[in-house]
Amino acid sequence: NSEIQSRPEKPFACHDGSKNERKLIEKGGLREKKPVRKKILPEFFQAVNAREKYFELRLDNDDIQVGDMLVLNEWVPGTGYTGNGVRRYVKYVLRNCPDYGLQHGYCIIGW
Repeated sequence: NSEIQSRPEKPFACHDGSKNERKLIEKGGLREKKPVRKKILPEFFQAVNAREKYFELRLDNDDIQVGDMLVLNEWVPGTGYTGNGVRRYVKYVLRNCPDYGLQHGYCIIGW
């Protein structure tokens, strides 16, 4: 017996901006695009590299925005960087959404 979950009663409007804002960002109207470099563990790197995973849940400490290039470098604790990396252009950033379980200070980055 599986239950079908209904949509929340209030609209899901906790993304960072409107379509117009995202278009303006894509055209370079709000700020310069930038590369954002992050470490990623091998198990998650493999899924990203195989194009099975299209998001990251991260501390929101880089002001990452739509259009930025996310550079994920594979990193093994105790050993360091492996030399493997991927680049993805950010298409969506979800932040400031505690009503849906996303804690303050974190964001979900999608590409």
